[in-house]
Amino acid sequence: MQMISCIPYLPLPLTIFTFVSIILINVGGVNPNYTSSSSNYFVLEKNSAFNLVNWNYTITPLQSFGSYEYHLYLNRLCSFAKSQPPSYSLSPSIVSGNCINDRNTGEFEDGRHLYAPNALVGSLSPFRFSTVYLVVPFAFYILTAICAFFLMVCVIFGGKRLGRGGAIACTVISGLAMIFVIIASAAITGQMYHLKDQIENDTRRITALSSQTIGSQIGDTTDWTTTINHVSVGSVVLGLTWASAVAMMIEFFMWVWAAIAVRKESPNIAMKDEHRVQG
Repeated sequence: MQMISCIPYLPLPLTIFTFVSIILINVGGVNPNYTSSSSNYFVLEKNSAFNLVNWNYTITPLQSFGSYEYHLYLNRLCSFAKSQPPSYSLSPSIVSGNCINDRNTGEFEDGRHLYAPNALVGSLSPFRFSTVYLVVPFAFYILTAICAFFLMVCVIFGGKRLGRGGAIACTVISGLAMIFVIIASAAITGQMYHLKDQIENDTRRITALSSQTIGSQIGDTTDWTTTINHVSVGSVVLGLTWASAVAMMIEFFMWVWAAIAVRKESPNIAMKDEHRVQG
């Protein structure tokens, strides 16, 4: 009986780890100073360690900005522009950027839902990746978090009070949590690497726009070249999400073990109670 009393507490660290990991992935890019009542949706980047995909690119001929960056999070999209001071100037480069601080980045596709840092990038619209659906992993992360909450409740009502029915219920919940977090991890990993591949290979490299410089004639065009400097996927998010998947797999087998142990112990307990009554 003492062994059964300890079983429900063993998965608790795994449950807490998964719950915290989901919170961290969801708050990537979030600025805590932002309020929903504010009319300004463009705020500074926070919690930058939990990004999904980062990419840096340059547009030539160089204008006032030397390079640009996008940082994609589960619930946020941040855009940055690095100023290009004249060669004779000693002034340092200045990086300016903003984040769209709400969930309208859950689904976006090239140019149309991708916030442009300036009019030039908006006109060029160089990125040609397919629609990125972040709503799917977000939904399954939420379902996993709900299951993790109920698993913590299982611990509260565990120990000697854990009966056969309770052990089976907790096993089912842990199984659902395992399935949900695996789906979320697979979905977000696939989206991250697919987006990385499309940015590297499908970006429109050269775009001709009407010339607007002094002395240009009607019909004159300027060729703008977009160069992808680097693209990276978020290793922290990948580590957290797959570690959570492994944690939920281990926890599921722990609860299966608990259910089996309770089932084997129940007849012995009933027999002892019967002898006690007869005695």
